[in-house]
Amino acid sequence: MENTLTRLLNEKLQEKFDGNASELARVVGTSQQNISNFIKGDVLRPHYWKAAADALGIPHRKMQELFREARGQDHYVWNGDPAAPHTASYRAGTTAILDDLGIPHPQKPGTIVAPNATIMPATQVVTTNKMLPVLGMAVGGEDGRYIFNGSIIDYVVCPPSLENVAGAYAVYIDGESMYPRFKAGETVWVHPGKPARRGDDVIVQIKPTDDDGSPPWGYVKEYVGRQGNNLVLRQYNPAIDIQFDVNDVLTTHPIVLAGKY
Repeated sequence: MENTLTRLLNEKLQEKFDGNASELARVVGTSQQNISNFIKGDVLRPHYWKAAADALGIPHRKMQELFREARGQDHYVWNGDPAAPHTASYRAGTTAILDDLGIPHPQKPGTIVAPNATIMPATQVVTTNKMLPVLGMAVGGEDGRYIFNGSIIDYVVCPPSLENVAGAYAVYIDGESMYPRFKAGETVWVHPGKPARRGDDVIVQIKPTDDDGSPPWGYVKEYVGRQGNNLVLRQYNPAIDIQFDVNDVLTTHPIVLAGKY
């Protein structure tokens, strides 16, 4: 259903990006489908709406006013899908639950709302007693290249999700090629047995150009997919797509966790 919010989003998308939702998605750092749903008012995530508002030149206060206005027409409610805890969808005639958007919703006078979550520091990683090796020697440059020569640089604590994963490892982020998704100095944890999906952050190992026994190169990028015989990866800074012949790709491992070490 069209309302003031969706009209403004579409106008700004046309003004700033010539109506190209894919380009806005690239700037925001999410998928084109998420942006399309956001523009239509169907699905919303707090991180995305703030980043998208910045990209579209809409003040956060203005966005929140429009969310409140939309609440009076169609209500945002969590759809109950545990796989998407921040997803909000329109459902007319239901009570508005806007906590997901950072917008307070009405309560009866004297109502005491029990806490429903424990907020942990953003950089805190729940760990086990197991340690994982840190691999990949950074060599710098715009493309953020690493050399995977088998040397272990360091050891870091293992998160519970990787405790029983054979071959799990970590990498220290170096450089700015994936900023703002990853910042230099952060640690990323890698699941070598998990298949990569479109939009996943991955570490890809590539055969060296010289067949002289040199170790493979590694890159931290966003997985776009395959186009013909090429693997397509996305870099944020500078914003470019990088392609490698699939015959030169040794491994593609998803990043499952990131944080400061």
